[in-house]
Amino acid sequence: MMIEIIFLILPVVFALSLKKGSDKDLSRYREEAKEQFRAYRAKSSDARFAFNGADAEIVKEDESITSDEDNGVVVHYRLTCFARNAAGEYFMYVSNQNGRPFF
Repeated sequence: MMIEIIFLILPVVFALSLKKGSDKDLSRYREEAKEQFRAYRAKSSDARFAFNGADAEIVKEDESITSDEDNGVVVHYRLTCFARNAAGEYFMYVSNQNGRPFF
């Protein structure tokens, strides 16, 4: 009887541990993407075309998350930011897990 209870509870505990792991992965990916945004620079002699992620105002954010259907582990994460520079010009920034964002 006790063994049966253990076998009933074990899958629930395992599923909860995977969920917790995927949340940790997601927060890690999210923080890496935001750090990538803050570190991004585009220099230009014309202030309208210069961009500094640390100083830019994020107007809108959107996340794209792909996770494994079986275990919920994050497979791909992408953060898209629509931001405004100090000169009031708008830019679109898309993070990339390999460190080369689309700007």
